[in-house]
Amino acid sequence: MGAFLPKPLTYIKSEEGSKNGLTWSMGAMQGWRVDMEDAHITTIGLSEKLQDVSMFAVFDGHAGKYVAEETAKSFVEELITRKPFCDMSGDKYDIEEVKQGLSEAFRHWDTVLRQKTKDRGDRSGCTATGVLITPKHFFFFNIGDSRTLLIRNREVAFASHDHKPTNEDEKRRIENAGGRVMIQRINGSLAVSRALGDFDYKTKTELADNEQLVSPEPDVTVVDRDAANDNYIVVACDGIYDVLENEQIEEFCSKRYTSASGSEKGQ
Repeated sequence: MGAFLPKPLTYIKSEEGSKNGLTWSMGAMQGWRVDMEDAHITTIGLSEKLQDVSMFAVFDGHAGKYVAEETAKSFVEELITRKPFCDMSGDKYDIEEVKQGLSEAFRHWDTVLRQKTKDRGDRSGCTATGVLITPKHFFFFNIGDSRTLLIRNREVAFASHDHKPTNEDEKRRIENAGGRVMIQRINGSLAVSRALGDFDYKTKTELADNEQLVSPEPDVTVVDRDAANDNYIVVACDGIYDVLENEQIEEFCSKRYTSASGSEKGQ
């Protein structure tokens, strides 16, 4: 979806930072697209109250850049106003409440985006994948076909699940909402079955948001942190996963990865 340039823009925009025992780096390349449609969050310390809670996420846009850019710009600000995040401290929280809170925050954000895109006449959408990091846990979230990996002991310990129209549960929801899966796409057009935005696929007023052709509901998975063995986390769009398997990404990154101390372990 979207227009293409006569040749790709291969300049890589990069950022990096370190705080709270976490070190991160980011790279983004526009490629063939007329506009850069991907955006990201790299936030160590969600708020003054939640200095030891961080979020890293990638939003892979399609049919435009607005939904991805607006989510990267404003989602954290929205998240910290909602329960349990507005009441919690970094190391005192209920795991199930955080999982539910993340899910509800993304679904609520999608309702905010509906009005924002309507006001602009925008029809774009985006995937969302990443991790909320507390002192004790990783809370992985995923909407769509971007993917997040946890590498532990030089192995893939966790990988988020892609949401494709051909997946059995996703296809069932699409068909129940009156759609069809053709050429592995919703109605022959959209290649992801969950996304933020994409309101042309969310028009059935009699159905809940997670029953539409495209659902904004994330998968949320919690994993205990293991400081002695956690190596790193990879958060990337499907442009990476379309050409490399999870294990190939681990091998590629691990060969090049060194922590600030010069060892092969870190976060």
